Order: sequence, then C-alpha cells, then structure tokens
Amino acid sequence: MQKNVSLGTLLIGIGVILMLAQFGLLGDHLILYLISLGFFTAYKYAGGSQKYSNVGFLIPATVLLAIALFVDVERILNNWLLGAGWFFLLLGGAFFAVYYFHTGRVGAEWGDKRWPLFPAAALTGFALFIAVIEQVDAWKRLGVANYILPILLIGIGLLLIFRKQKQS
Repeated sequence: MQKNVSLGTLLIGIGVILMLAQFGLLGDHLILYLISLGFFTAYKYAGGSQKYSNVGFLIPATVLLAIALFVDVERILNNWLLGAGWFFLLLGGAFFAVYYFHTGRVGAEWGDKRWPLFPAAALTGFALFIAVIEQVDAWKRLGVANYILPILLIGIGLLLIFRKQKQS
C-alpha cells in the first residue's frame, strides 16, 4: 500500500513539473533535478534501504541526477574538456551510488547484492575507453599523438631493463 502511495505521489509530482515546464516556468535542467528529487523522495517514503524492492525508485533517481549534473557541468564549462566519456562516467557513478546507498545495506537474504557493480564497472570502463579515444583525437589535432607511442615504448623498454638489472 505504501509503495502505491509513493508511486502515485511521484506521478503527480512529475505531472506538475511537466505542466510547469509547458508554461515555461522551469528550465530543462531543473526538470531533471526535480524529477530525480521526486524519485529520491519516493524511495525514502517507501522505506529506503529497508526493502530491497525500493531500488526501483533509487535507480532512476541516481541516473537522472547524473544526467542533470552532466548537463549543468557542460553548460558551465561550455564544452571545454568535456566529452561523452564524462557522461558515461557519471552514469557509472549512479550505479556505484545505488550499490553504496541501497544494495550494499540490504540483508543477505536478497541474493547477490553486487549486481549494481556490474553496470557501474561496464559504464566506467566504457567511459575511460571513450575518454582515451577523445583525448588521442585531441592530441592528433595538436600533433602530440605522433610522439606518444615512441615515448611510451621507450619508457616500457627502460622499465624492463631497470627491473632486470635490479633483479640481478
């Protein structure tokens, strides 16, 4: 019953937010924060981490918060040093938050509690991959990429030689 009240309250809140947005009273990024706050409120009102099934409110709350943060940071920095890698890193952080605040605190009777770590790790790994690709592309434009591979190979070679001499 309490979950139905939480869901009903959440839907009313989202409807009010969307209506205010239609009248031009809210900006796009504020809508994301308010809907995220609505999901957080529903999560807490439904019992928070006391029940495992409440994670259905926490996941969209953290994901929407991550998207809103990305939009605001992108707006503040005017696309300076901010790319898709940061977006996926924030999404991965959302799932780490789900694990930390909810799944990691629920009793062992709920089975494998580590499931949020899998999408978190995948999104974080993908974010690092995208960030490296974007960085290499930027370095190419600056002409730095031509020197990275040779310097990297020289560094690894020196490391191997010094390790071998240290072992002898």
